[in-house]
Amino acid sequence: MNYIIRFEDKKGNIRDLTQRKEINFGDMIIVGDHNGPCSSSPKFMGVIIASLDAREFDLAFAKTTGFDDSIPMINAINKKETDYLFGQMGNVSIVINGDNKGDLNKFGSVKEWKYRPHDMWVKNSK
Repeated sequence: MNYIIRFEDKKGNIRDLTQRKEINFGDMIIVGDHNGPCSSSPKFMGVIIASLDAREFDLAFAKTTGFDDSIPMINAINKKETDYLFGQMGNVSIVINGDNKGDLNKFGSVKEWKYRPHDMWVKNSK
């Protein structure tokens, strides 16, 4: 879907160059932790994630919530397997309350933000 959003022109043709810009937002003020979306527990994070690149957004989400390469998409992004779709990704920075914390790769997850994975994620990863 991200490929189509980026490269499809107004007539429905896929082009070599990006056709539009996108912005990805994640309102994580209060999130559904554990077995969401129907049986989740409310958890306060007070975080908003925004990015012009869907991969950067996914990496920021995974990092801030304590997930790692066990998520297939995060693993593929880290191995640069998505570069053929999007091009090379730049450095990702994290900003908290207007304070730039620097490179996302050097930022550790905040203990209180760590998610408990959905029971099905745990079951299917074994």
